[in-house]
Amino acid sequence: MNSQFDPPPLQWVLLSTVGGVVTAIALIYGLETLSRSLKTPTIKTFQTPVIQQKSDTKKIQKPSIPKAPPTK
Repeated sequence: MNSQFDPPPLQWVLLSTVGGVVTAIALIYGLETLSRSLKTPTIKTFQTPVIQQKSDTKKIQKPSIPKAPPTK
């Protein structure tokens, strides 16, 4: 080992530590926000309503049109 090794200044050590923590917090917040936005559907699907037919409804009959008498 080199006996002349000097550790970096304490200010640089603290700055890099604080920077790493801030970066980690920002990354976690960004990923959580992205995760929430991906969970919510952007395209809403519409379901077609089910129409229930009543069995006791009367059938609609066509009105009968009287035929004109044949002409000679």
